[in-house]
Amino acid sequence: MKSTTLDRFNADKDDTELTLVEPIVVEVSADTAMTGTSFRHGVRYLRYRPELHPEDVTSPFDKP
Repeated sequence: MKSTTLDRFNADKDDTELTLVEPIVVEVSADTAMTGTSFRHGVRYLRYRPELHPEDVTSPFDKP
């Protein structure tokens, strides 16, 4: 599988292997500066939230 995001840095590399994982919920710290749907600055991992299921939380990118 080719990943166009990675291709610009690895144009002469082989295919990228895809590894599927179960989604989990993590808490992060981020400021509100965004460009489109990307945070303008790095986010900081705070903790894993095993008591939450991915379907139980909303994303700042979800439309109300």
